[in-house]
Amino acid sequence: MPKTYKTAQAFCLTSAFWFTMATSAGMIGAGYLIAPDFMANIEWIHFGRIRPIHVNINLFGFVTPGLLASAFYFLPRLLRTELYSEKLGIASCVLWNIYVFAGVVGIALGYTQGREYAELAWPVDILVGISFGLVVFNLFMTVRQRKEPILYVSIWYTCAAVLLTTTTYCIGNVIWRPDTGALLGIPDAIILWFYGHNVFGLLLTPLGLAVAYYVLPLVCRSPLYSHTLSLIGFWSLLVVYTHIGTHHLLQVPVPTWLKVIAIVDSVAMVIPVMIFLINIWFTVKGKLGVIYADIAGKFIFTGTIMYFFVNIQGSIMSLPQVQRVT
Repeated sequence: MPKTYKTAQAFCLTSAFWFTMATSAGMIGAGYLIAPDFMANIEWIHFGRIRPIHVNINLFGFVTPGLLASAFYFLPRLLRTELYSEKLGIASCVLWNIYVFAGVVGIALGYTQGREYAELAWPVDILVGISFGLVVFNLFMTVRQRKEPILYVSIWYTCAAVLLTTTTYCIGNVIWRPDTGALLGIPDAIILWFYGHNVFGLLLTPLGLAVAYYVLPLVCRSPLYSHTLSLIGFWSLLVVYTHIGTHHLLQVPVPTWLKVIAIVDSVAMVIPVMIFLINIWFTVKGKLGVIYADIAGKFIFTGTIMYFFVNIQGSIMSLPQVQRVT
């Protein structure tokens, strides 16, 4: 790989390594479902610890670094410039691996905040914030020194993902309360699911869409169907997705108005999703043979189909009538 893409390479290798660790943790966790006494005497890999280890490795060790690797590759190309600082990129990747390792070891030893998707202890939270901050600075400085005047939609999604997640992570993990990493009672549940849902909606989803918007037109050698439509989808995703976390708490005594907003926005997620799908599917229209012949194209196009079904499922499951029986 050229010297200018060393950061992308580092994050790609990070993703590949932690993928093997995540798979191993998942297999151990699955073993407990078949045989509850399976390695039950080994405290640090008991089910109550191996499950959050599996989730956090997948989230921060495998998926996010893989998507960031893609971003560090395509962002300079789309901007017709080089990454602002490869050294800073490598440093952020090293720190990223340190916090994932520290988080996993901490959970295995029982150091956890005990909150879903926010299990990492406070010192690790600080490392997460610094790591994201370095990524944000590097990417935004790259955008600043661009030679391309038009910002393609993948740039919008990537920059929004890393910037908003830095803020969302700090809020959701209540880093101003180092003693507990949490609030009390219902307010903590609300803020937890604000984070728990947005770590997918404001991190993984935008980065995934950014990759799709870059790869599929490139594979098909077709221009994007509509740049305007892509930006409408971008802004509608940010407006709608940020408020839906409370649909996890419909059977909990949270304020009714918050439940209503969560339900309405959950159903309204159909809008940004369908805008994206219409845009990307019309871009590749008549090029399915080309996609079939390209391994990256096949994976990503299949992902767009899964994105459609997951959105329909999520919107339906946000309805109180459905949640009562599911």
